[in-house]
Amino acid sequence: KTHLLGRLRTHIDQDTEAPSAYIYVRCNASAGTLWRHLRLSVSTDLLRSGLLTRILGDSNHLEEFSARHFNVARVLRHIQEGRHVLLASAWLRGEPLTDEDLHSLNIKLEPEDEDPSREWEAKRVTHALLDFLKPTPTVLCFDQVDGLETYLGELAGYRKFGQVVSELDSAHDHLLQLACMVADYEPRFQQSLNGADKDRFKYQQNLPPIEWGQASEIVKARLDAAPALAR
Repeated sequence: KTHLLGRLRTHIDQDTEAPSAYIYVRCNASAGTLWRHLRLSVSTDLLRSGLLTRILGDSNHLEEFSARHFNVARVLRHIQEGRHVLLASAWLRGEPLTDEDLHSLNIKLEPEDEDPSREWEAKRVTHALLDFLKPTPTVLCFDQVDGLETYLGELAGYRKFGQVVSELDSAHDHLLQLACMVADYEPRFQQSLNGADKDRFKYQQNLPPIEWGQASEIVKARLDAAPALAR
């Protein structure tokens, strides 16, 4: 599964005529940290790929974005202008910063009487970053979803994952979400979903299991690709 997603990333990175965003999320998280984990994955891949910098080259795009996500736009403007880039990148990833660091970024501290939840902030920032990518087609790849089952029979991680995927699917029409898990875990995942989340999925399709003939072709192609073995 992971190898297949890696090949997909290579294909997307090499397609210069139709640029797309590729975001890889290894699901080594829990129900209570999934949004923070997603924020880290989204921001890390955007900073790694250089796509964030390319989009920031369009000043009009950032101005329009500022009206919807003011704090995130402030941080992105620091990156655009080459100021406090390390601090701005750390904030996007959700790393804890001091009050002095936040002041440098001109980020307003949340009053004590408001919800201080890092998970809630991560949710807002993740939605904002995905919104910033529009209209660039974005592929969000969740790998090892079975890792959300932190102990045998636990459904909380799967249930939260279903809620996250459903919410993202409803909010972002430029987003394609792929989820990979060991097939034996899928019944428990489906069992964890409630009807409302299932109904919000616009489109869902499972890849069928590979058949023997296809597997033989793959083995032959891999052997032929190795000069020492091709003969």
